[in-house]
Amino acid sequence: MDSETQKNCIETAKDESIDFDERCRAMDEIQDESVIYEIARNDSFWPIRAHGAKNITSEEMLADIALNDPNYNVRFEAIQKIDNQEIFRQLLKKEKFWRIQEYLIKQVDDIEFLKEYANENASSDICEDILIKIRDLDYFSFVKLLDRPYSTDLRIRACKYVRHDFFLDNLVSLDNPKELKLEALKYITASCYLKDIVSYQDFDIAKIAISKMSKDDLKDVIGRCPNPYTRREICKLIDDEEMLAIIVHEDLDCKVRLIAVSKLKNQEVLSDIALYDFNDVIRQKAISRLTDQDVLKKIALRDFNSNMRLNAVARLSNEKTLCKIVLNDSNIHVSRLAAEKIHDENLLKSIVLTPKDDFGDKSQFYKKLEMNAVKKITDEEILFDIMLSSQSFDVRMDAISKIHDSEKLYTIIQNEYSRQIIDKAIENVTDETILEKLVNENYIDVKDSLDRISDENFLMNVVLAEESREIKTKALDKIENELNLTHIVCRCDDWQIRRNALEKINGEAFLLDVCCNSKYEDMLFAAVERIKNEDILVRVVYSASNAEVRKSALLKIRDKSVLKDLGQNDKDDEIRSIAQELLLQLD
Repeated sequence: MDSETQKNCIETAKDESIDFDERCRAMDEIQDESVIYEIARNDSFWPIRAHGAKNITSEEMLADIALNDPNYNVRFEAIQKIDNQEIFRQLLKKEKFWRIQEYLIKQVDDIEFLKEYANENASSDICEDILIKIRDLDYFSFVKLLDRPYSTDLRIRACKYVRHDFFLDNLVSLDNPKELKLEALKYITASCYLKDIVSYQDFDIAKIAISKMSKDDLKDVIGRCPNPYTRREICKLIDDEEMLAIIVHEDLDCKVRLIAVSKLKNQEVLSDIALYDFNDVIRQKAISRLTDQDVLKKIALRDFNSNMRLNAVARLSNEKTLCKIVLNDSNIHVSRLAAEKIHDENLLKSIVLTPKDDFGDKSQFYKKLEMNAVKKITDEEILFDIMLSSQSFDVRMDAISKIHDSEKLYTIIQNEYSRQIIDKAIENVTDETILEKLVNENYIDVKDSLDRISDENFLMNVVLAEESREIKTKALDKIENELNLTHIVCRCDDWQIRRNALEKINGEAFLLDVCCNSKYEDMLFAAVERIKNEDILVRVVYSASNAEVRKSALLKIRDKSVLKDLGQNDKDDEIRSIAQELLLQLD
């Protein structure tokens, strides 16, 4: 190509106003590499600079572009054409773009340089790529990155790429930062190393190792672990009954023993601990897991420690034993809990009626105990026995409120001395015969009884016997039987009551009875006035003893045969005369 053409190509390549593709074609024709380098270094359009880098072969020029161009695309074009380890190292130290860093790491073979670079960039994600490359190039050289001269960040990152637990165990065992130990421990799997870590490291480290171990390994290591916090954590994971029993009997730490007891199920072992262990906390926990009723009974009845008895009572189910405890234990809390668990009503009756040493503070306790027992009883026979036998007013008051058998209530009323209890018993009586007895025996006021009694014979007697018109009226209001009303009309000495009773009678046969038997004239005439049936009126005329009443009835009769008979045969002249006149009127 002649010089003129070269000159034109150079001018075209440098002219930034010309189309990109044309400039690239011109650049491809330029033979002088220094001119291309000048364009690649100075053109304002980065694609032109990148195209220029593609046409350069000088590693010195390419290195300059790779080190100094502001655009990573241009730098990457230049780097890909370089094959010089020294330049790679220089570029890697300066490069900040991750994609180019990855490429350069792949190209660099100097392990020591890579280690140093990794140490300086340990917080960067690119460090992971370096560690993998170093490990793949030289594993033992890689392992040296775990040593102290290197930064903690780098050592932590390197842990995940270590292939042998031995090196990781060294990190945990030696005097290293805690975060490094924890990271190394994540990747240890061999039980022999984990056992050592659990045995000799502090709790935070040991706890992670414990989580990675089998239960069999944990059983092996707990006995030689000096840290009680670590032993507690191990004990939580052990289920073997035999091992748990050994821990309870041999471990010196109370909390370790407590954890072991809380997991034990063997009743024989738990019984031994509950009865004989020197530590009360351990004993309590053992009792709380006992189901053997004989052992629980022994503790509840005989143990000198009230807390042990209380825990045993909480697990007891034999109510006869619980009743003994209620009546005999010296501690009110133990007695109260035992009482709460009793539901047999005969045993509850025994608690209520058994004499007690109720002096001092215990007086109030036993009072509440007996009242609570009564509240749980529903059998009225038992409540009846309590009513007749208990000396406690409060107990009897609670018992009487639950009795509804009227016969039993009547017996109680006759034997009770407290008016308040008598009144409560009377409230519960429903049998009217008993209520009438109580009225007759002056336990109940007549007026108060009327709302509860519907027996009309009783009510009639109240109307006839009571002096109070108010009481009479109240009783009369409840009477509907006309025979009873007739008796009242005929016999009651209160005119208002007689009138009210008569108004309630509709049966004319009963009105006839009034006309014939009442000793009160006002009732005789009032009754006749209300009779409409002529047959009844005829009977009044023939049967009544009062002449005026007979006349009133006769005036309402229209039967000629009756009038004829009366006109001819009646003994009373006035009756015969009236009958004859009525007969003439009808003819």
